Amino acid sequence: MRHAARIFLLLTGAALLAHYLPLGWHILTAGRQRVPYVYYGDTGAGFLFTRVEKAGGDTRLIHTDAAGRALERDTFESLLPLTFHAQLYKTGAMPKEIGGVAVTPGALRREQFNLRVRPDQLDTPLVPLHPVFETDNGRARLEIPPDFMRINGAAGVADAPGPGARRRAIEFLDPKTNTILPEKSALYTDAFARARFVFPVTAAGSNPTARKPYDEGIYLADAEGQVFLLRQARGRPGLVRVADHAADPAAWRALRPRHIIVNEIETRELRALIIDAGGKPWLAVGENHRLVPLPVTRYNPAADTLSLRGNLLHRLLVVQTAAAPGAAPALEAVALDRDYRVLDRHHETLPDPAARPAARAGRVLFPLAWWLAGDTSGYLGFHARVTPRDLLPAAAALNALLLAAHLLILRRNKTLAPARLPDLAATAALGLCGLLPALLLPRAG
Repeated sequence: MRHAARIFLLLTGAALLAHYLPLGWHILTAGRQRVPYVYYGDTGAGFLFTRVEKAGGDTRLIHTDAAGRALERDTFESLLPLTFHAQLYKTGAMPKEIGGVAVTPGALRREQFNLRVRPDQLDTPLVPLHPVFETDNGRARLEIPPDFMRINGAAGVADAPGPGARRRAIEFLDPKTNTILPEKSALYTDAFARARFVFPVTAAGSNPTARKPYDEGIYLADAEGQVFLLRQARGRPGLVRVADHAADPAAWRALRPRHIIVNEIETRELRALIIDAGGKPWLAVGENHRLVPLPVTRYNPAADTLSLRGNLLHRLLVVQTAAAPGAAPALEAVALDRDYRVLDRHHETLPDPAARPAARAGRVLFPLAWWLAGDTSGYLGFHARVTPRDLLPAAAALNALLLAAHLLILRRNKTLAPARLPDLAATAALGLCGLLPALLLPRAG
């Protein structure tokens, strides 16, 4: 029993060190990845960048053009009047029109938007309750609804609820009393039944905040991949199949959404950003929900970051891709006109954080590491990392040296015995994470 208890403590100590030692090494040695911030010139200057440059022990921001030439700050800002309009208005250098388009403060504010999608936004725990905003509440601003919608529909088409229904496909909950609102639940369940919505819901998207210019509604993809839009007007539900009202119904019927991101902007140009089952991003544009494929060459929503920025003249699509087998991290920027036609492209390779000497040394020192939080997910879970194949010889050589040192210590202390075999095995497999608890635990037998 004593030997079993010691082995248990050895494994527990090794597991804890395999978590905390790599974490501490990362905190001490990791540097922030300096990704350039991309702009697209409003006056024909092409792509422009703000980069972080290290000089000695100091870091500073530099502004460059696509050829890498450094630009003075004032010159850089003058090439981007729609971005730095506040400064140019202050100095009196703001143009009244650009490319024949009138520039006014109201138009600048109304036309600017920024939509950003990170992998941890897509893979994160979500409370399955949806606030259904009143789109016509008679007020100047939206108000948070007093109840929440919960979707319970089982597989199949929801039937209109009868008087004896025990659990409706759609339930509305009063959060103050934690009770179900039967009349509103029946009203919405009937709306889903009439729309021939096939449960279960496979994707849902909305923007559950009142701090927006209007409410777009809730996009819901049913079990057949068809996309519906739910809105509430004067207390009555409206559920429509988007393909029945879109400019390109065939494209909507073929779309199989995995993620739907809604971010209302004042011009109501963008309705939603949709990522389909194959990972391809699309935009729903305008009142007729025109589907626009975003022209990126490489995008993995599980690991990459996508942003879309817009102003009076153009849209700028930027994708920061992570390292993948056979591909280094990269930055891709695509400039689009107001009709989402490609104007220009930029691509550059980024430094791989895992290729830094300190990161590679950490993978040799700690051949097995694990952690609870992942960089690309909002969930807590067991995430393991093992030494990559190219570093295995170095990790094996280090573990062999540690094993030899462990044997010498045991021989010198005259404690080399069969009971120490689990200790030696831990050192051989885990290196430092196995050696340290083996030396610190009381002697076996």
